Amino acid sequence: MKQFLCCRCGKGAPGTIADDLPIDWARLTFERAHALDDQPTRTTLTTHACGECTVEILVFLEKKTVRKPIDDAFDHGGSE
Repeated sequence: MKQFLCCRCGKGAPGTIADDLPIDWARLTFERAHALDDQPTRTTLTTHACGECTVEILVFLEKKTVRKPIDDAFDHGGSE
């Protein structure tokens, strides 16, 4: 049994629940590749977001991942 807490607002999932996420909640996984003692290393963190915060986090992530096509940068001499 786990108690899920929202990483953004701190709200807890209602009651103590099984390993499955409650309806509307999200499991967020962040993976970072970096060097540790000159060795390539991956750090993975997992957290959770409630239904209200899930929408805001998704909008934030979608804004950051949408990029202009590479050709658009060169149509105007590469200046933006």
